Amino acid sequence: MADPERPHHVGGYWLAARLGAGGQAVVYEGYDEDGNRVAVKVLRPESGFGPDREVAALSRVASFCTARVLAHDLEADPPYLVSEFVDGPSLRHAVLDGGPYGGDDLHRLATGIATAMVAIHAAGVVHRDLKPDNVLLGPHGPRVIDFGIARVLDASSTSTMSVAGTPPYMAPEVFRGNKAGPAADVYAWGAVMVFAATGRPPFQGTTDAAVIYAHLHTEPELSAVPEPLRGLVARALEKDPARRPSASGLLLELIGGAEPERGSRVAARVRPPQGLTGGRPPLGELAEEVYGGLDATRQALVAQILLRAVMPGNAVREVEPAELESLGQGAEEVASVLAEAGIITRDEGRLAMSPALLRAWPRLRAWAASEDISGYRVVGDGAMRWQAYGRRPGDLLHGSGLDQALRWAAGHTGRLTLTSAEREFLAAAQAAATRRHRIRRTVTAALAVLLVVALTATGVAEYQRREAEAQRATVARQLTEVTARQLVAKAAELRTVDPALGMALSAAAWQLAPLLETRAGLHSALAQTELDRFVPPSGRIAISPDGGTLVVVDGRRAELWDLASGTRTTEITDLPTPVDAVAVASGGRLLAVSGSKGVRLWQDGRRRGDAFGPSGIADYLDMENRWPGLIAPLEFSPSGGVLMAKTVNGVQLWSVDSRTQLVVPGTPQNAAVAPGDRYAALTGVGIVDLKSGAKLHDLPATDFDGLAFSPDGRTLAISNAEGVRLIDRVTGTQTSEKYQATPEAGTATRAAFSPDGRYFAMAHSAGQIALWQVGSGIPVMTYDTSDMVDDLWFAGEHVLRVAGASGAVTDLDMSPYLLGQKSIFGQKGQLTRESLSAQGSLSAQESERAVSPDGTLLALRHADSLELISTASEPPASLGRLPARLGLQDSFGFGSSADRLVTATGQGEVTVWDVPGRRKLASFTVAEPYRFVSDVALSPDGKLVAVTDNDGGNSGWTRTTIYDLTGRRVLRPVETLLGYDVLFSPDGDTLIVLGAQPRRVTPDTSEDVPLGQQALTAAAFSPDGRTLVVATRAGQIVHWDTRTWQPSGLPYPADDQVTGLAFSADGHTLAASGDGVTLWDVATRTRLGQGRPAGRTTSQLAFGEDELVTGWGLKIPLRPDDLLRKVCRRADRVITASEWHRYAPGMPTRPCETGQ
Repeated sequence: MADPERPHHVGGYWLAARLGAGGQAVVYEGYDEDGNRVAVKVLRPESGFGPDREVAALSRVASFCTARVLAHDLEADPPYLVSEFVDGPSLRHAVLDGGPYGGDDLHRLATGIATAMVAIHAAGVVHRDLKPDNVLLGPHGPRVIDFGIARVLDASSTSTMSVAGTPPYMAPEVFRGNKAGPAADVYAWGAVMVFAATGRPPFQGTTDAAVIYAHLHTEPELSAVPEPLRGLVARALEKDPARRPSASGLLLELIGGAEPERGSRVAARVRPPQGLTGGRPPLGELAEEVYGGLDATRQALVAQILLRAVMPGNAVREVEPAELESLGQGAEEVASVLAEAGIITRDEGRLAMSPALLRAWPRLRAWAASEDISGYRVVGDGAMRWQAYGRRPGDLLHGSGLDQALRWAAGHTGRLTLTSAEREFLAAAQAAATRRHRIRRTVTAALAVLLVVALTATGVAEYQRREAEAQRATVARQLTEVTARQLVAKAAELRTVDPALGMALSAAAWQLAPLLETRAGLHSALAQTELDRFVPPSGRIAISPDGGTLVVVDGRRAELWDLASGTRTTEITDLPTPVDAVAVASGGRLLAVSGSKGVRLWQDGRRRGDAFGPSGIADYLDMENRWPGLIAPLEFSPSGGVLMAKTVNGVQLWSVDSRTQLVVPGTPQNAAVAPGDRYAALTGVGIVDLKSGAKLHDLPATDFDGLAFSPDGRTLAISNAEGVRLIDRVTGTQTSEKYQATPEAGTATRAAFSPDGRYFAMAHSAGQIALWQVGSGIPVMTYDTSDMVDDLWFAGEHVLRVAGASGAVTDLDMSPYLLGQKSIFGQKGQLTRESLSAQGSLSAQESERAVSPDGTLLALRHADSLELISTASEPPASLGRLPARLGLQDSFGFGSSADRLVTATGQGEVTVWDVPGRRKLASFTVAEPYRFVSDVALSPDGKLVAVTDNDGGNSGWTRTTIYDLTGRRVLRPVETLLGYDVLFSPDGDTLIVLGAQPRRVTPDTSEDVPLGQQALTAAAFSPDGRTLVVATRAGQIVHWDTRTWQPSGLPYPADDQVTGLAFSADGHTLAASGDGVTLWDVATRTRLGQGRPAGRTTSQLAFGEDELVTGWGLKIPLRPDDLLRKVCRRADRVITASEWHRYAPGMPTRPCETGQ
């Protein structure tokens, strides 16, 4: 039964299964009061864990490939540490059971562990025991765990502490008595990678002494570690710690950058071997699954059994065999089902459950809350004792105990029902009490009447009814809130599996219970890239060139499905057999089927004409046999006039109308036909005019390269291991830009252009998708799929449709990334087009706009002016221009309101503008030889201007000077390293200079002091000026109390480099921007959903009355009603009755109306 030495709970965490044990601690699966699953490390007294302030530093470790530390208490008895639960096997188990890692998976694994080391070291922590057992392979990639022997790099730490760690993975300097520093973790990383690649550590021996000798005096055998990883591992395993790369250096070489968030994305695709995933699901989910699989009678018995195990105060007890037997037929069977699932334990017939089940399973928690457990236990315990001792009269209840039992039985309306033995016990006790206490006849008789009523389930006393109703209302509210939180969690799980249902569940969760978590769920639903996912029926699959129609062939039957709506449009039942290949044309009206007699066509469901074309088309639809870049065995051209057939001798091109083969010079192995059906790209041949059959240009493509034309047919994209190359179809020349992703993404296999041809999406063999803007060598965004990409298309202006090798088709929202497609500038980008036309410069148009503090205005740079755009109108409207001539590197920004704006040219011309009056208020020049203005800010009262200049980057030092509106210097220059941004406090008394060495300046007193010790990338003052929130280059967001100028509270667990920060007007919400925009609840430091893609790195943020506005024109609604309406519109589906019963059983339906 229960381990007598195991605590039931520590702090606010309740312990369930024991996960493992070591010399320092025992690790348990645990649950907090809200039922969230965590890992609880209960420390042994002899572990010698560091001071509490050192352990507190562990919570500063950002959650990049690490299991975040959630709580700790080293003064408790026993001491404990709580961290994020990672559901997956250790790297040791994965390698021993599934074999070593190799190829891309090994590279991703190396990236993930290096990313964790970067995050750990950035918090001033050294792991000191990195080994395969401390790397868990969870559902989102590797997570490094167990900071139990990590020591914070404080000055108080000494080098005389005892050696701790695991010898095969410890650095040589540790064995020599030196303190383990970050270099020791890098050494351990190298050793772990050797184990991952080979299944054995780099140094082995029959004893610890032999292993230590090998570390100190021998070189590792690394021939089994593949290049290019081998060289990096060799440097990590250098004996001299000074010669090893840093953790950031490892990450830089692995992925070309040292950003942990990027490393996390790369590592997220690492999975344990098939069949060796995580352990059992969370206890509550497991219990709910088992419960849902029982019929109503057995479900009632579950409540009867488990509630008998509950004690007052939510403690637990063992249920005796006699109690189980008294519950009647079926109870033993139900108990066996629960025990087999691991929900309860059995020992010699007795039944026990973990106290954690009460926290982990909302349904049981609600049952227990609705019951008077104390009242029942008086009855249950008394009846057991009476039965055990032969039903002696002396063991019957009497006095207050009997009164309590009778009142419970009379007023009880819950799930616990009395067994026959318990009813007999109460009847005997009541009869005995009547005989002994005649004087209490009246009271007892009244209770007897109530008891009879209760035992026949016919009524309840009025005061008991009112009390029960109030209790039921409380329990109902609690259960509703728990269900709402579970819906949010389930929506997150469904994000890639069934995105539309996930969004609908997020909306339903908010409607069930308007909580902080459910509001965050609405933001996540609005931010997710996934829009919908269609899983077709089994069979042979093909998709039209426009990505709009999918055909499934099974035997002689074909079904055509509209992918936009997910509905079946056509059914054909007279196909020839056998079917060798199938294709469907754009629009979904024309179907081609290849069989033994050639190709037959069906139009609108009816056979059209006789067979034509080749027979015996090779079926390469199986992804194991068809390279992703090749065309399908049978494929229509985008315009539908040409049918391409892949035969054993090459690709043949056939005219659909004339049913004749088109003559081309040569035998291509791969082909693409341009829209309009006039031109084709043929590997081994060139670019060909199909009308004349003449070759126009050579084609620098191999047979295995992917080919795709732009919508206007002017540009050809060639995809291969070098990325994507763009060829001008008219001239045959290749563009100069290189479109190549990181090595871990693999070979580029497919490309698809956006409808306007300004962007293209690139698919890679490792499952990554990258979006590129034509003419730019940097991808706009990347997206990792869980499936190999078979093909992809733009379905409309902003939806990218992706077909996986599994057959599933997923729609991805590209609108945040497509300039002029869907942003503040209109659904079709009218304002953007007009501005571009007037300016004639794309690069200037694509610089970020300045946002007014109230979010009502955007200032848009043109070559000869600043255009003022109202964000309040729909569509946004131009309000005119300021005659300010600014270059791309010149600075401009609003003051403390939309009425004032300041500009500064690189040559030092500073101007303050009256925005409503469109006129200059002041203008002066601060130019000095060889210095260039890089930033400018206007004080809240509009009387001072702070100007930052530099020497062109020669020294790296910048100067910030404050001037009045006449150009008179009122503060001597403040120098800082790599300073780039300045901001005034709301009262104008403080100036913050951001950079590698941030400064805090007081203009009135000329005080100039450092602001912390870390480089800062962004900052914002709260509206009352009492708080300054800053973002460090390491990705953390920290609050500073401006009254003490000291950090206050825990940092936000940010996971991206922050370039912009802004507070809402009430100070309750913080927005942080970078590659996306994330909202935080300030009071709880809670993230309000996942980050919203911004389309470009953004630093300009402003809260309006009902929405947040960015410099790129992205508008994020803030009012829950607006969020709900947009999420429902985005989901565009209702939750079915069966789905609602599955995810929210017993709850009133809260539909997501598609018309909202």
